[in-house]
Amino acid sequence: MRDRFLIVIGSVAVCGIMLLSLRQQRIAVINEMSSLHRELDASREDLWKARAEVARHTRPAALDATIGDEWAAAVPGMTLEDPPHDLD
Repeated sequence: MRDRFLIVIGSVAVCGIMLLSLRQQRIAVINEMSSLHRELDASREDLWKARAEVARHTRPAALDATIGDEWAAAVPGMTLEDPPHDLD
């Protein structure tokens, strides 16, 4: 009877240690996921700042090309007097 009791106590202890190990692994994975989410949020913030900067520099009114100017309004610094650059 005493041997069975010790076997049960030992198996319960082993199961408890395994459960604690799994819990610790889960906590470590959640911590890693959390840090990755923070990095992702920071990258998204940088991306949105870059998009805002691009939008600020493109000036939508300057992108409205009129007929015949061949993208002159879309290219900053280009005037209608500039010769077209042919690739030939």
